[in-house]
Amino acid sequence: PVTDTSTTKPAPPIVKVTPPVVKDTITNKPVTAPPTVYKYVATESHYVVLVLNKVDPVFSNEAKNAFFRYNRETFYNKTYSVDLLQLDTDNRLLLIAPFKDAKDAVDYADKTLPKTANEIIPWLKGGKYGFIIISGSNLEILKGDKSVDKYKEFINQHWPGKF
Repeated sequence: PVTDTSTTKPAPPIVKVTPPVVKDTITNKPVTAPPTVYKYVATESHYVVLVLNKVDPVFSNEAKNAFFRYNRETFYNKTYSVDLLQLDTDNRLLLIAPFKDAKDAVDYADKTLPKTANEIIPWLKGGKYGFIIISGSNLEILKGDKSVDKYKEFINQHWPGKF
């Protein structure tokens, strides 16, 4: 039989489709590790921190309430926030803020420390808590590092004998 080629359609041309190149954005970005070294910047805003060591959550919340009342009565012209942060299984941080700089935070700690054991939180025994000051950036490092002792060594280099 003779085939009529006038009615047969030619085969479509073969087109190679190259899949789009997908760039791996994860490995192309520079990896920046979180900072692990504390930096002292006296002009940065600071927190005053009451480090509560092995204190029951009920007493930690009572300490938070006591400092809230103390701040409201003593520093009535200022608005301090008082927040609890669980750092690790043994330590909770009672964060009091804002303080415009390190000196402002130290001044608050100097005024408050003598009243803490007898007036503000008399139900907590000595040795269960201690004061430190910390900047926001150093607090982020402490949250990752979780070593209160290491931070205390650092801050005592800048404020010898205070904390």
